Amino acid sequence: MSKGKTILLVEDEEAIAYALKLNLEAEDYTVHLCETGGKAITFLQHHHADLLLLDVMLPEADGYQICMHFREKDKYTPVVFISAKNDHQSRMHGLRVGADDYINKPFNLDELMLKINRLLFKNDLRKDHDIVYFGDCWIDFTTLEAKGVNGTKVNMSKLEFDLAKLLITNKDKPLSRAFLYSKLWGYDKKHQPNSRTLDNFMVFIRRYFEKDISNPEYFVSVRGVGYKFVG
Repeated sequence: MSKGKTILLVEDEEAIAYALKLNLEAEDYTVHLCETGGKAITFLQHHHADLLLLDVMLPEADGYQICMHFREKDKYTPVVFISAKNDHQSRMHGLRVGADDYINKPFNLDELMLKINRLLFKNDLRKDHDIVYFGDCWIDFTTLEAKGVNGTKVNMSKLEFDLAKLLITNKDKPLSRAFLYSKLWGYDKKHQPNSRTLDNFMVFIRRYFEKDISNPEYFVSVRGVGYKFVG
């Protein structure tokens, strides 16, 4: 599990940072250590990490701020807090800003290692799923499940999933009506139906995922062409 995995460790207590780095590297993890929140945010802007291990109380930016900043772009990569702030309110705040776990100091090293392995394993399983996030919504094209606006579960037809996937996989690229009819219904350009079938399907998709159907943010019309997905 650890082979090829990179962990960002953000810890300003030298003794704890050294011990964690040493033990993680002994398990064949690549560890990048940052002593301040500012350095961690800069690192994440330019580098990949498979797991974040964050202290809460840090110079420049605290662990909560790092996590919130990170979650704006990455909803999946595991984040674990390790903190001396062991009150219920601090723990709940850490989980609310996007952490997968919150471990109190002093901690049991073996338990921490097991949790890291578990989270990385679960994340590898998730990568087998074809999930797309946009705004507060997501679509899982493997399980054919979706969450729409206001956190509502969406019951989409298979054809609606196919249309959404076709647009999303061609992100920012306008797809013509003829192309969409060809891919979804098998019509060629000469025999494209005159009905508003495609438009009706787009209305449904917008109802699922757009806050303002009349002014869509993600599934937009391209005048004279067709539609495109903007993520």
